[in-house]
Amino acid sequence: MPLKDSDILDLPEAPDFISKPPEYTVSEMIEICEKMLPFWNSVRYSKPDPESIGEPFSLEGLEFSEKKSCGAERDEKSDL
Repeated sequence: MPLKDSDILDLPEAPDFISKPPEYTVSEMIEICEKMLPFWNSVRYSKPDPESIGEPFSLEGLEFSEKKSCGAERDEKSDL
């Protein structure tokens, strides 16, 4: 499919929007996160907890079979 003049984007030779991510050391990242944590905790705890509907999910009382994994049967002879 040939291009038309209207299909060509007018982009600069070296666009400024392509950049490298900043490089931080682990200690710098920890320091940045520790500064942000009080703010985000205040946002998190300022909202009421959503109401729970129904019983929480539990695996107690369920039986699992080793032969069937996630409901899919598998033939051991086909595993070569």
